[in-house]
Amino acid sequence: MEQGTTIPSSSSSCLSDPAFLLLLSRFAQPNSTENLRPACEWEAALGTDLSTAIARLDDEGFVRPVELDLPTLLSSQFGSVQLKAMAKERGLAVSGTKEILGKRLAEADASGMAKLIRHEKVFVCTGPGLAAAEQFKASQKAERDEAERDTLHLLKSGQLREACLRVAAYDAEQIIPRGISVEFATFKARGENQRKAYDPTIDLAILTRVFSETPKRLVALSAEKLSPLRMAAAMTHLWGAANAKHWVEESHLGEVGWDSNVTAMMLLSHALTGHVLACGKSLGFKKVKVLGSNDPMCAECSGQAGKVYDISNAPEIPFERCACERGCACVIEIGRA
Repeated sequence: MEQGTTIPSSSSSCLSDPAFLLLLSRFAQPNSTENLRPACEWEAALGTDLSTAIARLDDEGFVRPVELDLPTLLSSQFGSVQLKAMAKERGLAVSGTKEILGKRLAEADASGMAKLIRHEKVFVCTGPGLAAAEQFKASQKAERDEAERDTLHLLKSGQLREACLRVAAYDAEQIIPRGISVEFATFKARGENQRKAYDPTIDLAILTRVFSETPKRLVALSAEKLSPLRMAAAMTHLWGAANAKHWVEESHLGEVGWDSNVTAMMLLSHALTGHVLACGKSLGFKKVKVLGSNDPMCAECSGQAGKVYDISNAPEIPFERCACERGCACVIEIGRA
């Protein structure tokens, strides 16, 4: 069985199919099909539509429908930013977790909040379902951890190409490949095996910049301090993560005024921008425009917003004098005019 799972199940059980195990794991906490998107990827993996698949899990006793109270529905259907905005509109405190905000809103405006809720079926794992889901998730985590360790070892050894291929090979074996950052070798759809050779050229070029270039904004950092940050930036890129926190020790870097995560992300941003500019030049683009972060606390970024440069004189990202607390969020847009 794929994913290395040893979950005992008869061949007639839906749990003999790893795709159903993956789906089951999404109901360890109360969940609905509305949160399982995009549906087309699930349907390709399952060989059927989501409603039918969930009904089968229900029929076999692995999930059960559940009624959620209003605060829980609010916290599950809305993000923290949305809940805070709704609380602010009603003159309520905006502090606390999503659960606290949901409870606060439900108590203050139950009828108003009820009108905003999507009416959908919610399911949660039964006891046997949860046991199977947890075992499956543990198996998945072990495989992911091993792949990450291998990738990190290859990067530390300077084997950048091999690191790209290791991540691609891992993702190609997933039930639903993420398809982020790299163009993976194999996408498995039910009933067919579509193969597309993975070319690591682009990722290799970006990683080369991550390990060899230092933006002026970060030159105050020693090579010793930069080394683990480069590693974290490379892992962030290859694994398509939103930030580098998983791969870098949390610390404040007084030399640059940013924490280690932000600094690693700035190394990656610099590498990605450099790659985009190099590609733009090779394709004959002439101009670039700065899409600034408009951070009122950073005169450099707000001042650069909207400026147009010849591509050969494009500014470096992050800006050398960027004072944004969370790092430079400016990007470069290329154009022919």
